[in-house]
Amino acid sequence: MAYPGTFVDIQNAVIAKLRLDPDLDRDKVKDWINASYMEACMETEFYLDVAVTSALPANTGSTGVPAPLDRGMINYVTSAQADGTNYGPMDQVGLDAILAQRVYGAATPSQGAPQMYAYVSGPQPTVEFWPGASGGETLTFYGTRLPPILAADGDIWYIPEPYGSNILEFGADAQAAEFKQNYIMLSTYQQESLYWLTRFRAFQNNRPGNQVQQLQLVHSRTQVPASNSVDVPANW
Repeated sequence: MAYPGTFVDIQNAVIAKLRLDPDLDRDKVKDWINASYMEACMETEFYLDVAVTSALPANTGSTGVPAPLDRGMINYVTSAQADGTNYGPMDQVGLDAILAQRVYGAATPSQGAPQMYAYVSGPQPTVEFWPGASGGETLTFYGTRLPPILAADGDIWYIPEPYGSNILEFGADAQAAEFKQNYIMLSTYQQESLYWLTRFRAFQNNRPGNQVQQLQLVHSRTQVPASNSVDVPANW
């Protein structure tokens, strides 16, 4: 395979290693490569994206997760008031904590932009948040999602080298070996795939910031009520 190569180079490498039919088996090989690609991106939280909600209506306490993160994994949610005042990451809590705050926080609390949220999964994922919106606030979602699929022969994956080509090729090799019922090579390719995925995960974890499997940094945020005149910093 030409290094670093393109989508078609990975296809040809897998076909050659497993002695597959270059015409009849090519579509399966493409699927195996993309499956390895998606799995690596989700496991390492590599492909990040940002999405912002529309202005929240008054007295609402929930909103849908905006596309394209509605099929991904949320890392952080920040809130902003209607006047543009921005706040740091909201605290993620269990749904029970949100429900408890609604019980004891009065029917229509006026305490600034939302400051905590609970993720509710499902066909159309939502977040329940507190305090409720007074109207005009927005939420910004930061998270991981699946990358665009590799389709054209000249497509390039986003995972950097030397990790990308090895993760895609050995991952597809393992699936091809299982398809061929070549269990001797299956074990070898599974180990190689795991080796490169582990190396890439370590590379991700060594980068600055709160990424996968890193200890979260202590941050400072304001307590409610959140207005410019009475903000009280608190270390969590």
